[in-house]
Amino acid sequence: DEAEISFYRIGDEWWDLCAGPHLESTGKISPKAVALESVAGAYWRGDENREMLTRIYGTAWPEAWQLKEHKRRMEEAKKRDHRLLGKKLDLFSIQEQAGGGLCFWHPRGARVRGLMEQTWKDLHEKGGYELLYTPHIANVELWKTSGHFDFYADGMFDQMDVEKEQYQLKPMNCPFHCLVFKDQLRSYRDLPYRWAE
Repeated sequence: DEAEISFYRIGDEWWDLCAGPHLESTGKISPKAVALESVAGAYWRGDENREMLTRIYGTAWPEAWQLKEHKRRMEEAKKRDHRLLGKKLDLFSIQEQAGGGLCFWHPRGARVRGLMEQTWKDLHEKGGYELLYTPHIANVELWKTSGHFDFYADGMFDQMDVEKEQYQLKPMNCPFHCLVFKDQLRSYRDLPYRWAE
């Protein structure tokens, strides 16, 4: 891999292997354009038996007015937090008993979702796409064949046993669409196929 790695240093005592850039001196930062955002504890290398470190989150801007604008945008974003709006408008709920992050659509939310899905379908069909529906899981060998397992396994859910075979929730549709494509003899004259799911 030929990726370039940047290495930054401030003075003789502080070195950092990161994307950077860093300033030559923190004295170049206006104290009126810096804000502490939050503080959190984190164990060294994620090991709870090791010492706890303090992680400090902050933001710095070239000018004070940019910091002020950033804070205004963050406040606006809080007002639009989907987790709060979903509950307040009775659109959906997250039921921790079922598992974190799993969405339960309430009747009002289901109507909104249905309208969004129909709009998506209409736009795709108008753009020349045909719609497909494929399973939500497949044998893990499909993901190994496609290469997704090797590259994305750390971001995928764990496999599950289904009738003594390993199955995987699908993280993307492309291997399924390839299977549909190869299900019959096709001519290059018919290309491109525009499928969406």
